[in-house]
Amino acid sequence: MAKNNVYCFGNSFNGELPVKTEEDLVLVPQKIRLTHDRRKYSFVALASGKQHTLLLLKNVTLETTEVFSCGSNERHQLGRLGSWRKLEVIDSLSARNIVQISCGHFHSCALSEAGEVFSWGCNRYAQLGLGSSEPSELGKPTIIKKLATNVSPVIQVACGGNHNLALTKNGELWTFGDNSYGQCGIGSTERFVSSPTLVTSLQFTPIRTISAGGAHSAIVTFGNKLFMFGKNEFGQCSGQLTNSHKNYNLPTLQTSLSDHQIAYVSLGEEHSACITTQGGLFTFGAGGFGQCGHGKNTNEINPRQVFELMGSCIVQVSCGRCHTIVATETGKVLAFGLGASGQLGIGNTHSKAVPCVVSGKWVEINLKDLLPRSADRSLCAVDKKKPETNSDVSVEQSGNFEAFTQPIASNG
Repeated sequence: MAKNNVYCFGNSFNGELPVKTEEDLVLVPQKIRLTHDRRKYSFVALASGKQHTLLLLKNVTLETTEVFSCGSNERHQLGRLGSWRKLEVIDSLSARNIVQISCGHFHSCALSEAGEVFSWGCNRYAQLGLGSSEPSELGKPTIIKKLATNVSPVIQVACGGNHNLALTKNGELWTFGDNSYGQCGIGSTERFVSSPTLVTSLQFTPIRTISAGGAHSAIVTFGNKLFMFGKNEFGQCSGQLTNSHKNYNLPTLQTSLSDHQIAYVSLGEEHSACITTQGGLFTFGAGGFGQCGHGKNTNEINPRQVFELMGSCIVQVSCGRCHTIVATETGKVLAFGLGASGQLGIGNTHSKAVPCVVSGKWVEINLKDLLPRSADRSLCAVDKKKPETNSDVSVEQSGNFEAFTQPIASNG
């Protein structure tokens, strides 16, 4: 693309990594191949599910945005017909001026500039927010009517495994989809929340950013506090030893981090990572593959700062299913956790329990975004333009993606 490049590595069995290779595993960062005229587009955002990828690009000539997709379309998660292995446009979204994209396991969401949310793909857990679990799959992006007509415009959307969070302009949090572990935060564990439902316990809490994991959710407030809810089997929601394995069906303050100012949080399948305003990285939850980065393959019930990174100022973090990627203020990229599909980008399929450097000219080209959101691959976007160095997290109305594009402790 004209100003930006996107690099990817990991599993591409279904064509979810559009690179020039016939190998299913991409072991080192490779530049994404765009079949369209690169001079016509600039990078905006990217998102990834278990077996599919979305890319949001701006048409610099027409001043509009277009959403591209690739990977498995078995559950209609590409939102279009055509090739699985090539990035192709989702035509039905071209006139909507999309500003944010997000992927669940097998479904996708897109947010328009007007604050409308579109969903498509698997609906077996009512995760499309259409008011019922039927149809079980939907191949065309469809507007979520309740969010379009009954609430303030949406400014952020986050897809978890089979559930979703939507933050509105007036500060309300709405959730829908699978709620088996209380991940919708509505005070119950009814199996399906088929229509967007207001999280009333947070109505007077000023929310800065939202995040969704496999079956747990989190919000960071403007006061730099972290609230979490949902599945807590491995301690991914709570550092309170007395409740270490209790699931939370209401947003609960993460008291173990009360002495720290939280700038940003990212959630994996069953682990969590957050960055403080001072650039420290804390991880907790499932650690069976070393995805918490503490040098051992054990679960972490209490949030714990990653010792190996204490001398670095962490500015970005993103959790995959069982791996984690971080970026430092100096432009270094490090990865840890499961590496069986090459998703750590270190040239082999070894798992690592401590942060390892991902080789690349990240300093020269300036890392813009990290996205190991999927089960077994990672994507990194880089921008040749020098980023700002602001001491605050800036989350614009275009969505949660902006929390990555701005420095979080120097950034989180």
